Amino acid sequence: MPPHLSPLRDLSPLQHAQLLDIELLPEQRMFAGDIESELHILRGRSHPDVCGLALLVEEVPKAFLLLKRGELLPPWARRDAATVHALQIDRRAQRCGLGRLLLTELPTTVRALWPQVHCLQLSVDEQNTAALGLYRALGWTVTGNGYRAAIGFERQLTLAL
Repeated sequence: MPPHLSPLRDLSPLQHAQLLDIELLPEQRMFAGDIESELHILRGRSHPDVCGLALLVEEVPKAFLLLKRGELLPPWARRDAATVHALQIDRRAQRCGLGRLLLTELPTTVRALWPQVHCLQLSVDEQNTAALGLYRALGWTVTGNGYRAAIGFERQLTLAL
């Protein structure tokens, strides 16, 4: 089966355990957090406005992200958006095109999950030049300020669905 995005609720117990094997480089952790914390948040809440997704490669999770909408949107987000959080690609699978694949497949997945969502948004630190370059190459546009950063604000990026 080709690589594909899957909601965490559809993963097998083994695949859930494999999520904990996703590793980030230390410098990436400051941007994306750690997967243990994100999974803990999901385990403690079943909410219609949050969804965890895994990118499966040969049916093994190699990337992870959270989507939020509705009442869980950050204050900088549009009300008709879903926001992307904690995007993490296993360091051993980086530079293989998985980030591009995940972001290319994401709009279709979001439309299927939440048809009422009209755009995707995220907040990215200006120091995260690799991520900014990838987002812009895939059609995301800078639309304002996102979260507060160490100096100033992160950039808010938007992709119309």
